[in-house]
Amino acid sequence: MDRSPVVTILAGRTRRLWQPLLQQLRIAHELGQRCVLIVPEHYTLQAERALISGLGTQGLLLAEVLSPSRLIQRVRDRTGTGQRVPVDELGRSMTVMRALEKSRADLWFYYSAASFPGFSPKLARIISAMKESRLTPDALLEHIADWPESALQSKLHDTARVFTAYQELLSNQFADEEDQAQDVFRRLQQSQLFAGAHIFVYGFDMFTQKLCDLITQLSLQARQVLVTIVSDAAQAPDGEAFAPVRDSTQHLMDALAQHNTPYRFVWSDNEAINAPADIMHLERHVLDPTRPRFEQPTHAVRLFAAPSPYAEVRNAAEYIATALRSGVPPSRIMVLCGNFERYQGLLDAVLRDFGIPAYIAEKYPLTSHGLVRATLSALRCLSDGWRREDVLDYLKSGFSVLDGQEVWTLENYADAYGIGGNRWRNPFDRGPEEEREQAEQLRQKLIAPLLELHQGLRKARSATASIQAVLDFLHQTGADTRTLNLERDLLQKGLPEQAIRTRQVWGRLCAMFEQMYALMEDARIPIGRFADWLEAGLAAEHISALPAHAECVQCGDIGRLIPDEPQVMVLLGLNDGILSGANEELLNDREVLEAEARLSTNLGMRGKLKQQMALLDFWKAVSAPVDQLLLSYTLKDEEGNVLRPLGNIAAIRDMLPWLIEEGGALVPEESHVAPLAAVPALDAVAQFLQEGHVPDHWQDAWAHLCHAPEWQDAARNIYTAALGEPPPQRIDKKLADRLYDRSTTSISRLETFAKCPFQHYVQYGLTPQPRKEWLVQPAERGEFYHEVLEAFVRNIPQVQGWPYITQEQTDSVMDTLIPPSLERRVGTPFHDNARTRYAVKAMEDVVRRIAWLITKGAQRSEFVPAMAEVRFGYDIPGSLPPLSLMLGDGSTLTVKGLIDRVDRYAGAAGRYLRVVDYKSRDESLSGENILAGIQLQLLLYLKAALQMDSRYEAAGAFYQHLTDPMINTDDAAKAAAETEKELRYRGIALDDVQVHNLMEDPDQPLSLRTRFKKDGSPYANQPLFTQEEIRAFMDFAQYKAGQLADDILAGAVHRRPAVDKQGRGPCDYCPYMGICRRDAMDGLRDARLLTPLSLRALADSLVSSSQHQE
Repeated sequence: MDRSPVVTILAGRTRRLWQPLLQQLRIAHELGQRCVLIVPEHYTLQAERALISGLGTQGLLLAEVLSPSRLIQRVRDRTGTGQRVPVDELGRSMTVMRALEKSRADLWFYYSAASFPGFSPKLARIISAMKESRLTPDALLEHIADWPESALQSKLHDTARVFTAYQELLSNQFADEEDQAQDVFRRLQQSQLFAGAHIFVYGFDMFTQKLCDLITQLSLQARQVLVTIVSDAAQAPDGEAFAPVRDSTQHLMDALAQHNTPYRFVWSDNEAINAPADIMHLERHVLDPTRPRFEQPTHAVRLFAAPSPYAEVRNAAEYIATALRSGVPPSRIMVLCGNFERYQGLLDAVLRDFGIPAYIAEKYPLTSHGLVRATLSALRCLSDGWRREDVLDYLKSGFSVLDGQEVWTLENYADAYGIGGNRWRNPFDRGPEEEREQAEQLRQKLIAPLLELHQGLRKARSATASIQAVLDFLHQTGADTRTLNLERDLLQKGLPEQAIRTRQVWGRLCAMFEQMYALMEDARIPIGRFADWLEAGLAAEHISALPAHAECVQCGDIGRLIPDEPQVMVLLGLNDGILSGANEELLNDREVLEAEARLSTNLGMRGKLKQQMALLDFWKAVSAPVDQLLLSYTLKDEEGNVLRPLGNIAAIRDMLPWLIEEGGALVPEESHVAPLAAVPALDAVAQFLQEGHVPDHWQDAWAHLCHAPEWQDAARNIYTAALGEPPPQRIDKKLADRLYDRSTTSISRLETFAKCPFQHYVQYGLTPQPRKEWLVQPAERGEFYHEVLEAFVRNIPQVQGWPYITQEQTDSVMDTLIPPSLERRVGTPFHDNARTRYAVKAMEDVVRRIAWLITKGAQRSEFVPAMAEVRFGYDIPGSLPPLSLMLGDGSTLTVKGLIDRVDRYAGAAGRYLRVVDYKSRDESLSGENILAGIQLQLLLYLKAALQMDSRYEAAGAFYQHLTDPMINTDDAAKAAAETEKELRYRGIALDDVQVHNLMEDPDQPLSLRTRFKKDGSPYANQPLFTQEEIRAFMDFAQYKAGQLADDILAGAVHRRPAVDKQGRGPCDYCPYMGICRRDAMDGLRDARLLTPLSLRALADSLVSSSQHQE
């Protein structure tokens, strides 16, 4: 006699299965019979609420909601755990890593990859799939023994080796998730815990092997089992999309048949869903390849293209706020994202600003929490030689023994003096005494518990002792107490979800230690492996929290939250790639298919399968809402990279021809619609204020914010920040006298003032100390260049035969000059590590190249380097007289400086000199920069040099770029020629062909560009000037310097940077932006725009002005 079916498999399209299930469950419940609803792990809370609402009860007495893992734990609680110690996901990951190390010598394909981060979790998933499919490592090796050699065979060979080691580590003492499941299934059959119960299975996308086994075992004792699955028949218009689901359903039916369990398969009635017509059309056809059109106006579906993720989330918040105002409860609104990691932070912040209650179903990596970071980085300090990044990670984790100020002080010292490696273990010996002693006290305080931990781990002879040493360290540093205090503080600040996550971290960390103890017990944990094993166990773990209250908007990932007929559905991040299902596993799709076919097993890891399931998740989300659907994507990511919309968006546009895409690239980041909440209104008003006008429909809201007691301070701050607190134009003259020297100044200070008076005020008046870094700084690089080249110019004339020597002879001279300069820098970053030594080698190459160019240039020029590092205005022997600036009150101010090089010619053609200024950046003179006072140095250097001997006249003033140019050619001769061109002087020269030919051989130009034709006439637009014009340049530079000095001493500090027409200026690299508070949004506002001016036009103007004055 045939048994009546115990299992009913009800298949149907989305939104058509819950009511039939609920009806059956209600009948059983009203009869007083036990009901069990089995749902996915992430759906338990949602299902409990839906079940209570559907049954119309206050609670669940005869009905309960269980996930598979909770059901298995229930069985273990009731029937015992057996003799094998259970190993959870934490323990599995750690054991796989240990198995990898144990079997690494036997690996063919994965030998190198085995040590890569993230490798062991991927291998653990393969082993888990094999165990779930009842495939043993011995059987795997036997299967592949006769296979032809291939990458797949090698991969499976290595998997089998690690699998074997993994099983040996578990032996008969430990049971992982698959072992526990098999044990539970046996106990379940014996215990009859669910005898006579009504079992309902809901919400699963597919039937895995484990789920099939669970359903099969429950069917052997349950009164009835109702299994629902979202699917459709192959002949449906979109039936092909459901092929993977139908395959997995067949897998379940095969499993039931093997156990002789009677079952029946039923298609649900696919009646119309409760939704607007346009949403119903999408539910029917969004997966249909024919894409039939909906020829009616679209009312429920909206499409938005945002210029950025922030604008996208902001638009969604406005959409939700409007729905809330219309009476939609928060719990009936759902936000799902295609890339939740990109959006979760934005959603949390923006929805909070709008005052929208929301639950962000985010899962934070356990390893990102400060407590775990502190533990791992402390262990890595001991195992990896006190690497700088490990010490600083521990230091800044929030769980070290130092407070915030102490952390800041010690980190600054470490940055300034290159503390790393064993320098952390030894007394500090760098820096001024007071600074060093303060840092040394903090070092001792920091490493004392770390050294005790090291001692404890070295003495440990068992896992128990090793773990206890870590626990003692956490207790000694107050990590346990700090965790409890942090949880309490978060609760007091109204952040319950963050508090719950903090509590979870401590619990998970302790659970990991328990797993390590259980798995290793008497085996010592090597110090060098402790952090790796611990991190392997914790890396795959995430922490999350349940919603703090029921009435909130639920936000999550498409496919993670099950959309349960919300009134309003918002889909964000619908960009290309979110449904790709990229396979990042160790086996590619082709290999998975081949392995499954040959091994007659199911590995369930194919990228195509993931893509098909992701597409179904998207369809379920689109089909879910009862009233409204917002589809949204962004045109660019946070870095400005262009993104394409999801391909299905184009299909939806085709199907809904009346659908109008809103937004676009030009939509503003801040909304210009009516204000919906205070915080975003403040943000929007800030934008309006910067634009110079608050729209009329915002005026009432702005007035309310300015006068409401709870918002008026914020409104005042927004007003000040948006318009900019009026910067001071001047400081009191008495204060200026205290800040600045009235007797002497430098040209660089004057040029800084010309670029931006406020920058000058901060740099030379307030003199803040920048954060030092243990690097070869640009100023130190410049000092090295100048020092070595000065020594070269001073010593090279004594070399026999110079300048007619070879490059090798020039290099030999440099070999005697460079080492003493480097020796004087012992104890500085110049010698600290391979990175800085490489940089120093590049600096050596630069000075060698310039030295050879000086030598080669002297071979082709009548000008010879006469002096280097020529000081003027210094109170030292050998210094030239200062330049004097006439101030407005009749007093004078002297200018001092340092000329890098002076070249001279004295012969039949007369006496001439030129100055050369070394620059580490490429620089050229411009008329507008001279007029503004930004480029005075070269002209004033020339004027100071001419004071040495009145018999000399100016031949020119030039910049020499100190660099090693990158030339893209394999031809050595061409590379040398191109390099020489790149290093040519740039500046002004005397308009005299004879003098020019004295400076440079016209037939073999090297340092100067050819500026004269064969007939002696100049080429057009060359920076050539008469003696009168050069004197006019120098006189103007001296006059302008006096003007600038007058303004400085008068207390001018206005924030008006000089910028070119592209907006480039001193703000681009200013270290004081945080003090100034001027940013890119200010554009040209408050800036001085430099009007392009040629050197020729400036010279003509200056000479004309001089003649007019005469």
